[in-house]
Amino acid sequence: MKSLWNSLELDPSREPLAGSEAPREVPWQSRYVDFNDQFLITEKIDGSRVGLHITRAAPESLAASPGHHVEVEGQSWLLQPMSPHRWLTRERDNFGFAAWAHASATQLVRLGTGRHFGVWYGQGITRTYGLDHRRLALFDAERWSHLPGLLSEQVETVPLIARARGPELSAAVEGALHQLEHSGSLAVPGQPAAGIEIAPQALEAVRFKATLNP
Repeated sequence: MKSLWNSLELDPSREPLAGSEAPREVPWQSRYVDFNDQFLITEKIDGSRVGLHITRAAPESLAASPGHHVEVEGQSWLLQPMSPHRWLTRERDNFGFAAWAHASATQLVRLGTGRHFGVWYGQGITRTYGLDHRRLALFDAERWSHLPGLLSEQVETVPLIARARGPELSAAVEGALHQLEHSGSLAVPGQPAAGIEIAPQALEAVRFKATLNP
């Protein structure tokens, strides 16, 4: 097990998406995170980082919009799968994520408007976890402690292991790593765990990781 401060790394995949159609924010220095605030410690799942950009749209504007269009209960939605640095399509996919997202769009739009980031993992992706299928594990475990009903069975959240404020964070991280080292993955029981991720509760876009020795 690696020591905490030698193994924490900022996750670069949370950088702004190139070519984003979302409104641009005023450029400014990075936001502060109060070290006394709460941090969330979740299991790190080896897979491919992906996201969904979901918006409501007027039917007349859909033809000119890229992405997958779907109507649910009289409401028109636009769903755009993405990886950290590009939009995904069936022609330029990422381990079949875009194809799956399009096929599951009617269920996925129940997540609501906004950007939903996670990891696409399982069959044929990195360590595979012994799965014969693929799953989307959403990062925001606090927000999605209860996923919307009628959502695809392949959608879950990364397992939340602990919450800790800054002064207790080092001990909590060591404890979480120790737990996973002995119990294995919480996401896929019976499989070894890769490590943990740490995110300030007030700023989910910032994520750190601490890995276990293979």
